[in-house]
Amino acid sequence: MKGLEKLSWKELREQIKQIQPELCEIIDDLSPPDEYSLYVGTYPYGAMILDSGIFQIVNDYNVLVPLTHSSINKEAKRDLSYTRTIPMAVILENSIETFFCISNRTIPSSFYTPGDMISLWRVLEGESSYQEGSLWNISSGARTICMLPKITDNTSHEFLKKKYNLKTHAPVDLTEHWSTFVRIANHNNFSQPWYSRLMFFSENWSKHSKDKNWSRFYQFILNKAWQDSTFKRNQFIFDFAFSLAQKSKNLKPNPYLADTVKHLIGIGAGGVPGLAPAINDIAAPITGLQQTYIEEYRLKKHAPIIMHLHPFTLGEKRPVYYSLSMPTTIIFSPRSSKALSKMVDIRQLKHILDAFISETINGKLLIEKTPLFDLAKNVSYKFYHTEKDIHEEILPVTFITEDDLLFQKILGNFPERAFPEFSPFINGCVAISQKAEDKK
Repeated sequence: MKGLEKLSWKELREQIKQIQPELCEIIDDLSPPDEYSLYVGTYPYGAMILDSGIFQIVNDYNVLVPLTHSSINKEAKRDLSYTRTIPMAVILENSIETFFCISNRTIPSSFYTPGDMISLWRVLEGESSYQEGSLWNISSGARTICMLPKITDNTSHEFLKKKYNLKTHAPVDLTEHWSTFVRIANHNNFSQPWYSRLMFFSENWSKHSKDKNWSRFYQFILNKAWQDSTFKRNQFIFDFAFSLAQKSKNLKPNPYLADTVKHLIGIGAGGVPGLAPAINDIAAPITGLQQTYIEEYRLKKHAPIIMHLHPFTLGEKRPVYYSLSMPTTIIFSPRSSKALSKMVDIRQLKHILDAFISETINGKLLIEKTPLFDLAKNVSYKFYHTEKDIHEEILPVTFITEDDLLFQKILGNFPERAFPEFSPFINGCVAISQKAEDKK
């Protein structure tokens, strides 16, 4: 594996044409000379492409190092350091995840797959940018990932430790699954090679913002950045509408629950990602990990369903989920010490969200002409818990496989294995989906 390879447009054109045909056409018209070099970076699963704001690449010795490292040639350093963070890039293969990491909390931001572009804001903003700094991280493949069945058994984990030379204990909670998966996936005994590949633009591509001949290229970048920032640009409108709903319904939720409801609306609007069951290997070496946990960990009766970050899109008609056991809210007020249980929390979340949606549809929030009104009409929120709700407001988890046919499809790949209905992830989770009456 070559970690970083310098190539010309002619050498990469066919790959870009397959995943980003409009961009390919624009660059063809520019007919860039060979000095407008491009670099392809290849990263194993879990590698930190951006580590606390520092751009990293795999050097010729197969070691992940900062761009400034002595093992990286001067030409690459010059060509790729122009943003002072990660260069502008197109995802060629598999995926990456951007996230924040503070203390013991990981907060996902975005999940990118082939054809998506990154670092556009940084190029467009010029000298001063909010996109720099140690706050930002990017992983190769999904960082926000977990297996639904419990994998906390120490005896079973010992089998993995021996085969994959693991030095860590069995994952205690869902947030620790990623680090275990990374160690397994990068061991020589692992059955499925997996890499993400990105095409980085060199500095020459960022020097023509005032050149009319390059106007289509920069307009394309601007359009992509504009589309990707829709929800974030309009966040203040949602905050105002949510405040109106609180006042109208006399809602006084604790800040933790208010933040969570806002996040759920953000997921439904496509502004922040939820989690969904893996149906392919784009997010991680899913097939190999599932095989490992069946054959090596000796997972007993449950199907090794893996959840990973995935954005909600109405047209895709694929439900995504939010779990109280794996919080991903960008804003995180302290959880009230008076909280009684997840059942109480999730029932209150439903009450607050129902109130917001009701006030939206009734025209009380003055947002009838906005996408938030469309969301209230077209997006469904269902709440699940492993315990029976005596008020019958929260659905039993056995309904999940009836409501989400994708789970049934995945279970079909594992005959005689059951859905892990007592998974910590499902013990207090919300499904965000397209309303049934709107499906064609």
